[in-house]
Amino acid sequence: MMFDSVLVKVSCSEELLYLHTISRRHKSPYRFAILRDTLEQLEREPGRQIIVADCGCYAALRLTRALDGEMLVIRFSWLQSAGADSLRGYEEWVRLPYRRFHECVEAGTDMAGWNWSQLSVPEKVTRRFEFHSRQNLHRRAGTGLQAQHGSGGGNQLKRGGIEQDEQDAVVASTGRVKRILLQLTNCLDTSRSSGSA
Repeated sequence: MMFDSVLVKVSCSEELLYLHTISRRHKSPYRFAILRDTLEQLEREPGRQIIVADCGCYAALRLTRALDGEMLVIRFSWLQSAGADSLRGYEEWVRLPYRRFHECVEAGTDMAGWNWSQLSVPEKVTRRFEFHSRQNLHRRAGTGLQAQHGSGGGNQLKRGGIEQDEQDAVVASTGRVKRILLQLTNCLDTSRSSGSA
């Protein structure tokens, strides 16, 4: 799933929303029409995917909660006839802040030919560590993350003509993670000893 820089243009009528996408590589062949009722259905059932079709193209819509708020994620399948009973087209993912989208769509109800534009928002990614038992946490804090990356001479990476030892890069980030894991272990040990007292 890739959220490239895609400009989404939305125009409204009383019952329909028309979405048009523009990126460096593509310009959507049509305006994609979506019923306003589809948004109401998404709000009633967040997380559920709804697939709609228009002019032989498809859009899969989903309302999701993310670190940067509630987002409307749309996967467009833009298709056109290529002759000889075949199709050609491309897939495009967009991610829009739902609150702003909804406010603008509601404001556009009374305005004929009203337009709104928004760049697709990239997805925020964060690291997450999951420990399913206290024993795993203690073991990881004791050994550190270096064991996962092996020991000995690290692989040489070339980035922009500059060689960097992979192991040095791992050690730098591992030190921070190891300190955090040790703090978590100490907190768990403290809470266990205070609970048994």
